[in-house]
Amino acid sequence: MLDKLRAMAIFASVVQNGSFSRSAEELGITTSAVSQQIRSLETDLGVVLLNRSTRKISLTEPGEVFFERCQNMVKEASIGRAMVEGLRDDMSGTVRLATSPVLALKLIMPCLKIWLSNTPDLSFNLLSDFMHIDLIDRQIDLAVRCSEKRTEAHFDHDELGTIPMMLWGSPEYLKKFGGVLTSKTLDQANLITVDDAKDSYLSRIEVGNKKLRCSSNLATNSPDTAKDLAVNGLGIVKLPLCDVLDEIESGDLVCAAPEIRMSDLCLFIVTLKQSQQPVKIAKAAELIKNYYQNEFFPQMERVKDMLISSNRMYG
Repeated sequence: MLDKLRAMAIFASVVQNGSFSRSAEELGITTSAVSQQIRSLETDLGVVLLNRSTRKISLTEPGEVFFERCQNMVKEASIGRAMVEGLRDDMSGTVRLATSPVLALKLIMPCLKIWLSNTPDLSFNLLSDFMHIDLIDRQIDLAVRCSEKRTEAHFDHDELGTIPMMLWGSPEYLKKFGGVLTSKTLDQANLITVDDAKDSYLSRIEVGNKKLRCSSNLATNSPDTAKDLAVNGLGIVKLPLCDVLDEIESGDLVCAAPEIRMSDLCLFIVTLKQSQQPVKIAKAAELIKNYYQNEFFPQMERVKDMLISSNRMYG
């Protein structure tokens, strides 16, 4: 079928140019290749499409009917290509973006203020959920994910940086343990787990390949709820630093076990694998990177420095 469509496009080109040689030059193929395609098309249809002479060509009656259809096919294909290229290069339409509630507030919302003021024709549909959002099912253009590794094989992962994963608790709760937990006293504390799935990285404590024991009588499906429970002195919670920036700066939460250093998380911009991203998607990713490097990352570094200076991070 593809060969027939190609032959139809070549036939339309021959008629429009009035010459096999001019059509061959336009298409970047040889004159003999053009002739072969027209002969093949006529054989397939069982009719003569062109009257040929040494000086010119003309359409037969079947050729006139067929040319109109071939011309329409080429025209529609050209219009379709132009529309797709327009979507690729145009800063208009809609960008569908997915991330977690915390990253939506801390990283994406400031970017939206910049986008919407500079690109009035561009709309954004922001999906915010701590649970995994399927990019294909939800037709997501771009996602910002915080995870242990690249988990989606069919997507491009552009790493923004790493984020420390720590155990956090309220100063009041930690008083009963002398203000800080160690690997030896950790099993005396109550871990507020996020998601009861065994493979959830927010419900297990590991240092290298070693799993540390910790009791738990509270579980929730929301990191925000788990954080609030910890602020209210009901246990400790395992969360990335970016999730507790405000609570650390206000003093509502502190690092509960400075000597326990777990693997950092990676922050990724995730997009569909393709050779060339539409301009609006590439621009959106670029803006997120710039804001991360100039605002979000420095804020995390300030909090890290504060924790280290108070001996509240990594011992």
